Amino acid sequence: MERSCALAGAANRLAAVEAIETVAKQTPSQTAQLARVLFAETERLLARLWYLGVCARAAALPGLSVQALDERETVFAALDKATGARVFWSIAEPGGIRTDVEVHELATALKQIEGGVAGWRSAVARQGALGRAGAGVGTISAERAEALRLTGIAAAGSRALADLRREQSAAGYSDLESEITWPEQPDQPAGDVAARLSYAVEDLATSAAIAQAALAGLDDAVDAEPAPQLKGAAGEGTARVEGPHGPVAVTVALADAEHVARLRLEPPGATLIPALPEILEGGQLAQASLILASLDLCLECLDQ
Repeated sequence: MERSCALAGAANRLAAVEAIETVAKQTPSQTAQLARVLFAETERLLARLWYLGVCARAAALPGLSVQALDERETVFAALDKATGARVFWSIAEPGGIRTDVEVHELATALKQIEGGVAGWRSAVARQGALGRAGAGVGTISAERAEALRLTGIAAAGSRALADLRREQSAAGYSDLESEITWPEQPDQPAGDVAARLSYAVEDLATSAAIAQAALAGLDDAVDAEPAPQLKGAAGEGTARVEGPHGPVAVTVALADAEHVARLRLEPPGATLIPALPEILEGGQLAQASLILASLDLCLECLDQ
């Protein structure tokens, strides 16, 4: 599950684990929940930096593209020290988390990402380099975004979206409710590439803030009890998690405590492929790469 997407693997894994916990009627400890939040948001900010870098490259702004990659590398280096792996950290486990993670390694990297948000806001503003490139380009109206059933960044630039993180009490977000300031989405976003870029930057800032709040609630090292063994678990459970590309749903049927009978992953974005001709129609060929990049299309997620 985790290796199904390089940008949303932790979210996919978390959804599968929560589905199993639904069957087993298990609730992870508060420490485990906070650690899950920390790594879910770290994955999300990595995805947002990748998105900004790809869009900058498509807009022929190599300096900003390199900046995004450099900022990601800072986080990857910290993750490698914290978990022993740059990607695929295997944090969530049914009933808990892995217990050998040095979470304090992430503190400096998260502060650096937060410190870089102001620069990204300037870049994607209507007068900024990226904002100018995306203004009036690839516009999707709120009505068309809804009719096409778009999700994630592709839809967020056109209409306000519900964020499952605000409902994921079992995942630890409720413990941080007093410390999280959710960004307000405009009632009538412009719907163009610039609006999608602006959403991505605000989402980056939110993820950095949530990750730091989760980190503050944890000890220097995650010292949690090992996840309890599943006993007599059989049945079917479903969980939905807000991932970097949008809501992801996982259904798991357990034959018993040790065997999965059936698993179904429903990544977001499947509706984006048939919508591409309509979104691209009428645009200039020179702008096609930027429009495509701004939609956060993940073919890796769709190849399931």
